[in-house]
Amino acid sequence: NVKGADKWTDYTFEVKGKLTAGRIWGVCFRYVDTMTNYRLNLYDDLDAVNNLYIYKRVSGNFSEVAKVPVGQIDKDTWYTLKLSITGNAMKAYLNNDLKIEVEDKAGGIKEGTIALEGEGGTTFHVEYVNLEGKGIPSSKSAVDSAGKLATLWSALKQ
Repeated sequence: NVKGADKWTDYTFEVKGKLTAGRIWGVCFRYVDTMTNYRLNLYDDLDAVNNLYIYKRVSGNFSEVAKVPVGQIDKDTWYTLKLSITGNAMKAYLNNDLKIEVEDKAGGIKEGTIALEGEGGTTFHVEYVNLEGKGIPSSKSAVDSAGKLATLWSALKQ
């Protein structure tokens, strides 16, 4: 847990992942708890038309913010999801292509962290998560490699 994460407001996150079992994977953002958050979900089989969704869940009640068709989604294939949120305005990307641009006019969840998510029976792998925004520690400097096994082994091999 990162100190202050529950107060994050405007940020951009990116995650590269692949679904290996189940039918959905995604990221919760402005995550307060399991009952209050937004979700960016990528489905492999939700319906014949739409399979990238932004949902809002408040006090356990879901509402759809936006949905778009993005074509066939295959298991064991890497996909990059990216979402930027500023105020109530959201932009969602799949593999660096803008797919959704929407504003939650009903009033949004004002702050919160992020979380990875999937339905029961879902298995997915994540290659990386990148998160940037005001007050968020840099994910690029989260680990100091100096003195760690990989750098020690490299020095020994020379």
